[in-house]
Amino acid sequence: MPVDVPVDDAALAALGLSAVAAWMALTWKARMRPGERVLVLGGGGAVGQVAIGAARILGADRVVAACRSSGAASRAEAAGADEVVLTSEPDGLEQRLSRACGGQVDVVIDPVFGPTAEAAARVLAEGGRLVNLGGSGGDTAVFSSAVLRSRSIEVLGYTNNSLTVEQRRGAVTAVCRHACDGGLAVSHEVRRLDEVEEVWLRLASGDAGGRFVLRP
Repeated sequence: MPVDVPVDDAALAALGLSAVAAWMALTWKARMRPGERVLVLGGGGAVGQVAIGAARILGADRVVAACRSSGAASRAEAAGADEVVLTSEPDGLEQRLSRACGGQVDVVIDPVFGPTAEAAARVLAEGGRLVNLGGSGGDTAVFSSAVLRSRSIEVLGYTNNSLTVEQRRGAVTAVCRHACDGGLAVSHEVRRLDEVEEVWLRLASGDAGGRFVLRP
């Protein structure tokens, strides 16, 4: 579909389908409402950065990010997180998330899963929704049946593949509009196509520090 707003090509490429996923996970799956508190796991990643910005745009009362490193935390803060919780030390994670969120949270956007999602689920409020759209932290997580039932919590799965053409078009339009306004962005570095070997080596070493956009 044509993009009819003046968004920089590299910035739009960095947003990509990760931005569509973050936007639709919040608006469609999580049914986020203004005034709700949002916790974004993997807040320094592409999905996480957009989810933080989108939650702000949609009127969240508080947006907290959970990140594995100080570099990721810096990206989450730049995206607009009120507070960042580091997950590299799992002990006491539930308590640290609860303090950062001001108690309980209404929506969790989760591209991580695993133990971090387990801790996040335990701070969900009555009627809270956890939307999973990735498993970078593990393919399995254990949730308490008592917590799920007593608070009527929803654990939802999301994939861009389930979107209709109309939903995809609407999401891309919204993402482009808010990117143009400066509300949505993903940290990225533009490199020449002939530098692809160096880019791959940095990705393999874990020293990416954000997304790369290759320009022919």
